[in-house]
Amino acid sequence: IASAGEWEGAGYYLEEGGVQANPQQIAQQLWYGFDAQNLYLRLDSRRPWVEVGEETRIGFYLTRPGGGADRPFSRIGEGETLLGFGANALVEVTVRGDETEALLYVVQEDGSYTSTVALEAALAESTIEVQVPYETFGKPDAGDTFRLRTVISEAEVRDIQAVPGSGPGEVAVPDLGLSTALITVQDPEGDDHGPGEYTYPNDAVFKAGAYDLTEFVVAEDENNMIFRFTFAGPVNNDWGAPNGMGIHTLDVYINTGEGGARKLLPGRNASVPEENGWEIALWAEGWTPGVYGPPAEGESSPSKLAGGEAMTISTDPAQNKITIRVAKEALTEMLGGASVEAASWRYLAVVMGQEGFPASGVWRVRDVNEQAEQYRFGGAPAESTTHTRILDVAYPEDFEVSQEEALGDFTPQEADTAAFDDLSPDDFAQLPMVGAQ
Repeated sequence: IASAGEWEGAGYYLEEGGVQANPQQIAQQLWYGFDAQNLYLRLDSRRPWVEVGEETRIGFYLTRPGGGADRPFSRIGEGETLLGFGANALVEVTVRGDETEALLYVVQEDGSYTSTVALEAALAESTIEVQVPYETFGKPDAGDTFRLRTVISEAEVRDIQAVPGSGPGEVAVPDLGLSTALITVQDPEGDDHGPGEYTYPNDAVFKAGAYDLTEFVVAEDENNMIFRFTFAGPVNNDWGAPNGMGIHTLDVYINTGEGGARKLLPGRNASVPEENGWEIALWAEGWTPGVYGPPAEGESSPSKLAGGEAMTISTDPAQNKITIRVAKEALTEMLGGASVEAASWRYLAVVMGQEGFPASGVWRVRDVNEQAEQYRFGGAPAESTTHTRILDVAYPEDFEVSQEEALGDFTPQEADTAAFDDLSPDDFAQLPMVGAQ
């Protein structure tokens, strides 16, 4: 059903097992993808579907845009499967030999599943695909997330396997081709080491590549500005952040005109050059995201312009992506009525570790010590408190300065954090901004 190459950018869940899989482990990989008109679902089995049974039912249980009545159990069999969430909709594909039939079910107020419309499905050896038009399912907005779990059943007799086996999956809706990319930075892989020597904490929650930014995109649609971060490693949320950002802190600094602040938010220990002063700082993290402006006259701390409600933050663990959306209307208000001229602005995106118990004067980013510890990065210079806590900067390989050069170009000082307000922007590493080419 999906066109050639359509699944290359799709998300998926891989079921473990391999040659050790038992006969009840039929599914190997669950896929989901989108285009401007449809949601696509796909399930790959470990053997051809015609060999699984005389009649096999594959139920894709979903939450639906707009919600509605829900049911936490599967539709089929005496021993209904507990889904782990309340499903609003079911896309069910029946396989009989080499023939398929697909139906969309919705949940009624009494909790029953009622079929509403036939869908297009395709069978090819060990792959089942089904196309779900938004006009029947409901069109999600970019950045929305919904739950997904697939249950394989023997006819209408019993459920055999649920995928993902560990619980419901979470699907993040991409931009659906309706946004325009203004800047795309292909960041070098393997440079999640700050100025060059930083190492990860020792705890297992900090997976390899988790902070290794590989792509940063600035885009816009009619109503929003969109900032998308893609990482080489996993977007880990073992600590249960409400928006999925359990270990990451991401800042985006925007230079909209002349003037602006030079020091980054407290604790980043970096600045921008005088010609790149920022007017807007987006601080994305798991619990206290917000939007900030330069310090008010006579103040040293950045001014809070809005809380987390001004940003829509979505995480896509299947594709190692974090996306931030900010309404243009909100940006205009923050800029005192100035229009959003996103293509002419300049941007700086930086990656740090999130810290729930930060050092004094540091806004919730993780320390970098000389030696890595369980929850501390390593590689900092000796006798320094002014080194940066930034792990990766969104710079292309051919940028005017490398990340390592920029972050390492400062004179270490052992200053008390209480005296940081007295330090000038030039006491810290200088990070030029990136503009549209």
